[in-house]
Amino acid sequence: MIGGLGAASLITRDELFFKLKPALLEGVMLPYLVFLALARERTLLAYFDRYSFGTTTVSPAVLPMMRRLLGAMTILVALHAGLTVLAALRFSKRSWGMISGPGFYALLVPLFAYVLILRWRSAARLRAEAAAPPPASPLRPLRRRRRRP
Repeated sequence: MIGGLGAASLITRDELFFKLKPALLEGVMLPYLVFLALARERTLLAYFDRYSFGTTTVSPAVLPMMRRLLGAMTILVALHAGLTVLAALRFSKRSWGMISGPGFYALLVPLFAYVLILRWRSAARLRAEAAAPPPASPLRPLRRRRRRP
């Protein structure tokens, strides 16, 4: 696809094919990201175990966070693909270059900040739970009656 679009740009002498290349590649990735974001736990665990080559395992406890991140990445890639198409059709070469290249990373910064905030909140919650005293027993100890002589 990359070679074909490059060849089409050279043959037609139209740079639009070249400019649309990043958006088309991201469009190919979108169904894959959606599949991973919506897959069942068993499917995700098998996927990650397959690519870890048996060296590490993914805990089922982290799957909800992974799903949120995969969903966020899906939205991020779709947004970047749309902006790249818009830039290819309407903006200058320089603007298209800024959006199609470093623009993805500029969109990635807020996602990175979101992940850091989640980690800090999780760590703070775990520290608070570890520092909290154990809950008091709901039952009172029985008092023994003294026997009178």
